[in-house]
Amino acid sequence: MKDYSDWEPVLDFKNESPYIENPNRPWLQFRPDNVPKSINFEPIPVHEFIKKGAEQFPNNVCVYYKPTDKKYTYRELIYTADKIANALYDAGIKKGDAVGVMSSNCPEFLFCCLGIMETGAAVVPINSLLKESDVAHIIRDSGNINTLFIHKNQYRIIKRVRKQVEVDNVILIGTEEGKEGTITLTDFINGKSPKPPDVDFDPVNDVAALLYTGGTTG
Repeated sequence: MKDYSDWEPVLDFKNESPYIENPNRPWLQFRPDNVPKSINFEPIPVHEFIKKGAEQFPNNVCVYYKPTDKKYTYRELIYTADKIANALYDAGIKKGDAVGVMSSNCPEFLFCCLGIMETGAAVVPINSLLKESDVAHIIRDSGNINTLFIHKNQYRIIKRVRKQVEVDNVILIGTEEGKEGTITLTDFINGKSPKPPDVDFDPVNDVAALLYTGGTTG
């Protein structure tokens, strides 16, 4: 696994970005001198980019989850994500796979997404408002989802979906109480090392996430 600890973007104050089609735009003409014209950087995996920022402010609050009045620091984010990555790796998840996450807004959603990316698998967020036929379609269409993280509120719909498609591993988040055919996130990561697996990433070509439309515009 490549070490990105020394990764830094290079601010270029002289050369315009090659992606700018019209350099005569007013906001470019009157841009302050202290604003760079372009930023050059070596491609970096999404999760490594997130972790770079987290390393600078490890003790700052990353998430404040108001329903439970609980706060999580960036250090806790990385710690939990690394444990999730190891648990997934031990469960057979590898680079090129896809792992689903079906949940409403909650801290575990972020932890799971980051942990999934650390294995080289693609995150497949599934809208928690979708009908079971749509959920089953996403699981089939994404090719090889056999592991799902779901919020406890989505347990019933996933139970029905599993009658249509095979899903080997269902991990419950938002609860410490397991249900039939599932394992809680706490039990899933119990005893796992907070160190991500050794994966060789190609940040230009690897798929970090596979996003399906919510259908909000028809």
